[in-house]
Amino acid sequence: MRSNLYGRQQRRGYWGSLVKLLTHLLGTAIIFSTILVLTWGLSYLVSGLNARHPFPPEIFRFVITIELWLVYLDVLISGAVFLFGAARFLQEAWEER
Repeated sequence: MRSNLYGRQQRRGYWGSLVKLLTHLLGTAIIFSTILVLTWGLSYLVSGLNARHPFPPEIFRFVITIELWLVYLDVLISGAVFLFGAARFLQEAWEER
């Protein structure tokens, strides 16, 4: 069975690996966009609440810091997913050689 799977993998070739990389990049973009939109929504909500009833400065700074760290986390996760996909593509392209 393993040789059968390996044979299918061999037949996929360079274009199959490229399509797999592009779908991986699309998935990465969706993950990045989703987390970024959620963070933006949280920021919009907090700004709206702050406009209606101002938060104490230390609470507002804390919430802004959390929002910033959510963006950093988004970049970190998306970067890791991107690098994993690129590494897998390079590995498959190297094996095809």
